[in-house]
Amino acid sequence: MYATCFYIPPLLHWAWLTYEPWSNLGTLLGWLAMTAFGLKAGSSMSTGARGAPDPKLELVARLAPYVFTVGIFALLSSLVQATVALPKVACPRSELTCVLRAHADATLATNGATLLLAFGAFLGAALLLGWRVDINKFSLYMLYRNRVVRAWFGAGNRARQPHPFTGFDPNDDMLLAELRYGRPYPIVNTALNLVSGAELAWQTRRTASFAFTPRWCGYEQASAVPGSAGAPAGCYRPTDGYASRSGVGLDDDAGVRLGMAVALSGAAASPNMGAHSSPPLNFLMTMFNVRLGRWCPNPARRAWTSASPPIGLFSLLSELFGQLDADAAYVHLTDGGHFDNLGIYELVRRRCRLVIAVDVGSDRYLAFEDLGNAIRRCGTDLHVRIDLDVSRLATDGDKGMCGASCAAGSIRYSLADRGAADGVLLYVKPAIVGSENADLLNYRKLHPDYPHESIADQWFDEAQFESYRALGDHIVDCALHEAARATVGANGEQDIGALCAQLLQRHGPAAQNRTGA
Repeated sequence: MYATCFYIPPLLHWAWLTYEPWSNLGTLLGWLAMTAFGLKAGSSMSTGARGAPDPKLELVARLAPYVFTVGIFALLSSLVQATVALPKVACPRSELTCVLRAHADATLATNGATLLLAFGAFLGAALLLGWRVDINKFSLYMLYRNRVVRAWFGAGNRARQPHPFTGFDPNDDMLLAELRYGRPYPIVNTALNLVSGAELAWQTRRTASFAFTPRWCGYEQASAVPGSAGAPAGCYRPTDGYASRSGVGLDDDAGVRLGMAVALSGAAASPNMGAHSSPPLNFLMTMFNVRLGRWCPNPARRAWTSASPPIGLFSLLSELFGQLDADAAYVHLTDGGHFDNLGIYELVRRRCRLVIAVDVGSDRYLAFEDLGNAIRRCGTDLHVRIDLDVSRLATDGDKGMCGASCAAGSIRYSLADRGAADGVLLYVKPAIVGSENADLLNYRKLHPDYPHESIADQWFDEAQFESYRALGDHIVDCALHEAARATVGANGEQDIGALCAQLLQRHGPAAQNRTGA
């Protein structure tokens, strides 16, 4: 960094004096193009995702953050040099040493008071803006949240009174605590980023599970060392009081609203993304404000009722340099998929008897990455083993069809709680098995990646939307309909114990042995 700040500005000055303007402009455009490519790769799910990406594109995507970092520091240092100590250059066209000497002389002749004044002015402006501008509103998070609320909640609000310019209605959203007595009971999963946490055993995951429910919000970190007797860290707070104190300005964002939790649960593009975090990428995405995450109060600290950090500058710097942990007054939350993309973890923590997980990740090669990650973390943190055989889902190499679209396994609660009844995990994976309707088989012929097409392309048409909806309806009907109908009691209520046994019989290891699938 020292070399960048002190040697790049005179080098750029020399290049400006030596080469034609179009050459310097080409270099600048190349730097901007490299930065744009790295930004797009970092904010998408293609780089580092499942499958085998193009090695050349992957290399460019990895180099782009470093190129941007060097370039932005070079430009900033050149701006500071021109503002504080403008050099007087009277050198021959190709004399680099002369330009270096002129810059060094101008820097050494600088008055210290001028530097302090400039530093104080910039610092004061940063603190003022950090105090008056809410860090959670000045980001893509708020844009994403507003669109989610408008598209899904606003569509169900028949008494809407939208703003004539924005089209938004504050009454579209609701406080999450209002759903405490309703059914179904929502559990919205997010990820608490621990990029610089002290637990060395968790340096690969770099996240913890943070849950929003109508009654409680918070997290619990089990000991990172198996068999450790240390008490779990973390805290839960009542939802109606968590983040309930207004932040900066009249347009406050106090209280946990359903739209806030849902938008956080889908905040995939963020400078800090758990195990996918990269310091150069952190810097690049923060500088361009590609931030879908949110800063929320730490339930384990005294400021747990405050909606946002009082001065966002310090939180922004933490996000910029990846200094995130669970010890600060405010924690950084992102997409729940950065910890558990299937939502199994929090259900196992609550000892749910029947867990239905629908894996809609783009997993054409059936690597089961999200499933394996969830099973490992349930075993490591909660000491609950999940026995699930997914071999029946394998693809037939000749026909290209899958053997099944779901599998059932046992959740061994009895290993953690003596005498507890074991649960059942019904794992549903979108697949074409050959028994689908003609329209779905036709769509598969025309689109070989279906039903594992990338979600990077959001411009889906009617045929694509309907094909996925119809396939989901068909798979769930095949997985649950007969088992649910056979286990309805005389009083009309569902017998959960009998339903779990039926699912294991129909989709578990016994079914595999019976069919040979």
